[in-house]
Amino acid sequence: MFTPSKKQRLLLISAFRQESSIILDDYSYQHTKSLQKFHLFQLQDYPIYLLELGKISIIDPDSLETIIHQIGPDFMVNFGICGGLTDRVKLHQNYLITRVKHPDTEEITLSQPAVFQKTDSTTILQTAELFSAKEPILDKKKRNDLRKSSACDLVDMEGYLIAHIAQKLDIPLIILKQVSDFADQHAKKLIKNHVRIWQNGLKQGLYEILTLIKQTEN
Repeated sequence: MFTPSKKQRLLLISAFRQESSIILDDYSYQHTKSLQKFHLFQLQDYPIYLLELGKISIIDPDSLETIIHQIGPDFMVNFGICGGLTDRVKLHQNYLITRVKHPDTEEITLSQPAVFQKTDSTTILQTAELFSAKEPILDKKKRNDLRKSSACDLVDMEGYLIAHIAQKLDIPLIILKQVSDFADQHAKKLIKNHVRIWQNGLKQGLYEILTLIKQTEN
């Protein structure tokens, strides 16, 4: 388990319960409130919050921005699974997102804290670019078309919205994604059959991220 900081107010954001549980299973917490489809938890004795979004496609961006503003985090981390758009990425591998794209909007570049850099100027974690789709990509042809049009490595549904709000509120953001599938007709089955594998990998990556964030206090 990771020993959280009591100095920084940290907001973790996940999409659904199987992602959230990698934190909730390890720590005592309070379920502070349910707002629309959102569930907000706070770790006991720590200023660390976990916001579980639920069904991404029906989220009201203004409501999500209001909640994040009310929490007032010093740092945000969006963590979760995603689909791979190319053979360049590996199944059950964690990736630190450097750039996020969304249909008909400007891409967002994420600045990484210096502590995330090795001495040779390469990153601690492997990096990738993320495309946030309006609906799940579960078809090989759609996946290949999206790869060509976006030039992104990974696809999810929530990353861009979170990055946009973080940019608007001037809150540092890290996005960590684990490849759970390859955005085709086998995706749902692969996610379901390998829950423990991707949960363990995602947890390892998240705790590494939180350890690095904690080092930024010094």
